[in-house]
Amino acid sequence: MAKGLLCFVYRSPLGDATNNGLTSKHTSFVLVGHGVSGPFEANDDAPALHLHSFRGQLIAVPEQIGGQLGTDYLKGWMFGGNFIYTSDSRFPADAPIKVFDRREF
Repeated sequence: MAKGLLCFVYRSPLGDATNNGLTSKHTSFVLVGHGVSGPFEANDDAPALHLHSFRGQLIAVPEQIGGQLGTDYLKGWMFGGNFIYTSDSRFPADAPIKVFDRREF
């Protein structure tokens, strides 16, 4: 399994808008993907989120869609209002990254 950075969820105090997305169930994640390096492995308490570029911005997506390729890999997935961030200097952005973990069918 790929190693990555341990990141933490930033969420709104007004309630969950992820429709039971992954960030509503966990407080920490391991960010993996191209250009991300770190010593942590994903586990049950800190699942993997994959880093992707989408419409010119960095986003994180759950593992079940992280490895899929093609232009429609995010079909049905959207930003649920939560972000991830860490103070680790290897974090690939200057600001928190949106997590696309809301899904509507």
